[in-house]
Amino acid sequence: MAVRAGQSATRLGVISRHVCGSASATTAEVTFERRGSVAWLTLARPKALNALTLPMIRALRPALEQSASDASVRCIVMVGEGGKAFCAGGDVRAVCEAAQAGDAALPDAFFREEYQLNHALARSPKPQVSVWDGIVMGGGAGLSVHGRFRVATERTLFAMPETGIGFFPDVGGSHFLQAAGVGRALGTYLALTGARLHAADLLYSGLATHFVPSAVLRGGEAGEAGEGWGGLEAALQVALSRDTLILTLTLTLTLTLTLTPTLTLTLTLTLTLTLTATPYPYSSNCYPERCRAATARSRSTPRSPPSAQALMAPSRVRVLPQLSLTLTHGT
Repeated sequence: MAVRAGQSATRLGVISRHVCGSASATTAEVTFERRGSVAWLTLARPKALNALTLPMIRALRPALEQSASDASVRCIVMVGEGGKAFCAGGDVRAVCEAAQAGDAALPDAFFREEYQLNHALARSPKPQVSVWDGIVMGGGAGLSVHGRFRVATERTLFAMPETGIGFFPDVGGSHFLQAAGVGRALGTYLALTGARLHAADLLYSGLATHFVPSAVLRGGEAGEAGEGWGGLEAALQVALSRDTLILTLTLTLTLTLTLTPTLTLTLTLTLTLTLTATPYPYSSNCYPERCRAATARSRSTPRSPPSAQALMAPSRVRVLPQLSLTLTHGT
């Protein structure tokens, strides 16, 4: 009886810490704020390397849905607090403790809702920028790799280490590790071994789309430490503030036909051609190809970020035709 009472107390303790704590997680473990047209999501468990818990998942999902449905939001940014990790993965210890205490509800809810969040991130219509400044493993990859942009720094350490605990690479790992940019052989190797990748390898494989020094993202010079994201925020403001108008050309063709001495038909065709370029790429496929070619020559040194002009997406051309028909009758 005493043993059963002790097990019940342990189970209640696990449930209260990881399920009933969801109300405080929204403010304590995940922060959501708007900065202009950018929605910022911050994982705020620095002492646990921002490991993902069920309350954090339940806080991220509505924030993501709100951003996706808000027409004024043009971009979603996800970062980790503390300077050591983006997200070191799911809080497997909490799930294991719950299972050992006889609580099947928490493991079931955790994985089911985590995978639903991964799917929602992949389906989001808004571009997501995830900053891999530090450790990103397992569940942390699931929060970011399905988004459009993954920014690596010199401190990035990436892995899918699930096989080390007898699990498999989840959170969509069987998909993104076998993607064209990674390659089947490399993806299988990473899945089976849990090998750790740094910035150059991530760019080479296409798992990361960009490389920017950590100090530059935080608003300082190379080698200078910082706590905020001033550099990233400034770059996003520039990139999202405008479309650069390159050329506008209007061509008008007028055809006048005199049908009778008193009847004239005038046909006017106006073509307006507008050529614009956007100072940030909409496609995540344009950068990794160049990165792989560069890092293949030098795997030890990550490629420096290109200029704003080099990052421009292919120019967008719009042609707006207007046709008018006028029939006049003279006296």
